[in-house]
Amino acid sequence: MSFAIPAGSRSAIVGSSGSGKSTIVNLLLRFWDYHEGQITIGGRELHDYRADEVRALLGVVPQNVHLFNATITTTCCWRTRTPLPSRSKTRAGKHSCTTSLQACR
Repeated sequence: MSFAIPAGSRSAIVGSSGSGKSTIVNLLLRFWDYHEGQITIGGRELHDYRADEVRALLGVVPQNVHLFNATITTTCCWRTRTPLPSRSKTRAGKHSCTTSLQACR
């Protein structure tokens, strides 16, 4: 298999069950390692990236939805290191959804 995705673009991996969609994502995000073939991002071999580096470069919308028993901000920003506003402020209704999403930057 061979494909190229231009930098800054949005792409979808679609196919029937068992066609390898999850395998591609697991390889790209460095959850799994590969021993044959080549995967490059920006001309650089995927093995040369740390897992956290490559995961910061890619955005994935999985088929399964994961919601957490937490605030909207915490759920939306679960993978960022940005400090979140206090829960009391969110519960008091003084923190809008738009502000929550902007905190994820």
